[in-house]
Amino acid sequence: MKQRLREQKKQNHEEFRQQMVQDVMEQLDEWKTTTNLIMSKNHRVIKDAINQMKIYNGKVDRVGSKLSSIEYKTLQEVKRFKRGRSWKFFGACLLASFIGGFTAVLVCASYWNYILRFVGS
Repeated sequence: MKQRLREQKKQNHEEFRQQMVQDVMEQLDEWKTTTNLIMSKNHRVIKDAINQMKIYNGKVDRVGSKLSSIEYKTLQEVKRFKRGRSWKFFGACLLASFIGGFTAVLVCASYWNYILRFVGS
C-alpha cells in the first residue's frame, strides 16, 4: 500500500512537472511571438528613422555647401565694393584737387595785380 502511494505520488509529481514544463513552454512561445512582433516593428521604425537621417544629412550638406558659396560670394562682393569705393574715392579726391588747383591758378592769374599791390611788391 505504501509502495502504491509512493508510486501514485511519484506519478502525480511527474504529471505536475510535465504540466509545469508545458505551461512554461507555452509562455515562452507566447513571449517569443510577442518579442518577434515588437522587434520587427522596432526594426521598421529604426530603418525609417535611419533613412530619414540620411535624407536630412544630405539636405544639411547641400545647405552647408550653398551657405559656404553664399559666404564666399558675399566676401568677394565686399572686397570688390571696398576696392571700387577706394579707387572711386581716390579718383574723386584727385579730381577735386585738380579742379581746386586749376581754380586757384585762374583766380591768382585774374587778380595778380591786386595780389602784388596787397603784398606790397
